[in-house]
Amino acid sequence: MYCQPFGWGSMALERSRYDGAKDNRSYEQSISKLMGLAAATLTLTGTMVFAPGSAVQAEAILQEQGTLRPAEDEYAFAAEAGQVLAIVMDSADFDTVLTLMGPDGQEVAFNDDSGGTLNSRIIYSVPTTGNYTIVARSYSGQGGNYNIEVRPATAYEVGYESAQASLMSGDYDAAIAEFTNLIALEPANPEAYLSRVDAYFSQAYEAMEAEGRFFEGPDDLDPEVRANVVSDLETVSGLYAEQGDEFAAESFASQAEFIRTGVYPEGPF
Repeated sequence: MYCQPFGWGSMALERSRYDGAKDNRSYEQSISKLMGLAAATLTLTGTMVFAPGSAVQAEAILQEQGTLRPAEDEYAFAAEAGQVLAIVMDSADFDTVLTLMGPDGQEVAFNDDSGGTLNSRIIYSVPTTGNYTIVARSYSGQGGNYNIEVRPATAYEVGYESAQASLMSGDYDAAIAEFTNLIALEPANPEAYLSRVDAYFSQAYEAMEAEGRFFEGPDDLDPEVRANVVSDLETVSGLYAEQGDEFAAESFASQAEFIRTGVYPEGPF
């Protein structure tokens, strides 16, 4: 599943019940059926006796108490102060979730989805030398195969973490500039393009809100911003096509066409 990367797209159990008898007639019919069932049971067994104040209890064969924890795996590793580490978990079977516990057993970092995917990545600057523990889980509890890796973070990963921090703090100009540098560093990586699209939209939303306006469609975008978003989405579509992911390629191509024309596409979106 692909998460749509920007505000207009992404900033978007069955149970049964018994209603009881609905009138006296249906209530009486229900009671009649229950009594008939009880009578049939007595006739079949010949040994069950109902008496006021008595209860039929079966002797337990096994009685135990326990706690069922969510399925998870833990991996311990040693780290030194000053290291900048990338902890990466990916799976083709389920939505991954990563938690990093410090030497004192407290959570120091967490990640669910990274870079517009359902995989997880933590970039962590180690403050204290000691033993750290990774807790690997699936979001839904579903099982499956996965890969997990701890290694020194690359310049791209460190830069991406910084750009995301700028985006989350609302410094959109800085975020756009940082994502642009990352694209120059790894031009074949879709995630920086998608995050830059997110920054473009977030900046446009904030400007419209300041003017008391609300985003109603692509025509509300500044023409330059609109062209930049279309360009990035088309680039992402091409990159996924080169990777052989035709569904993602078609989806982002449809999004680009929607931003360009304002007409909702018929294909995957």
